Amino acid sequence: MAIKKTPQEELYDMLVNQLKIVDSRSTALTERATEIISFAGIIDTVLVAIIMYTLDTTKMDALKALSFFHQLRGVMILGFTFYLASTVLSLLAFRVTKYFPAPRIGSVEFIEEVFDASSKPSKKHFAIQMYDGIQAYNEINRNKFKYLFWGTIFLAIAIIFTVITGIILVVSMG
Repeated sequence: MAIKKTPQEELYDMLVNQLKIVDSRSTALTERATEIISFAGIIDTVLVAIIMYTLDTTKMDALKALSFFHQLRGVMILGFTFYLASTVLSLLAFRVTKYFPAPRIGSVEFIEEVFDASSKPSKKHFAIQMYDGIQAYNEINRNKFKYLFWGTIFLAIAIIFTVITGIILVVSMG
């Protein structure tokens, strides 16, 4: 036989579930930030290798001889800049400015009072703390999402610039 819960117990259980959902979303956003950083980091490394390759005088002279050299240089610089911006925005998504444990125990004295039965914490007390925690984590998640959104947009723009770089190289050489 199922035990009938009071509306207060049902609300408390809903808040516990909501807190778990908010925490899961935070974890998912952090994983997305990791994926963007990894991808952008690989591309950044390749672009740095290309830049190091072009620092050789003879190779630079060969590139300068291309008919679209100035466009190529501009597009490469823009692409590299957008990859770096994407990486920075993804790193900002890792940053959690405020840790908000919910529910909060408060102190050792509070625990002693509960075990000594001199204080009776109510589910209402903890439910209010969980609601505050949910609000705090939602704000953190909104910021993470904002950074990841713009990081993804910048990554897409950087990819477009990389494709344009390849097109310019093929057209210049062909």
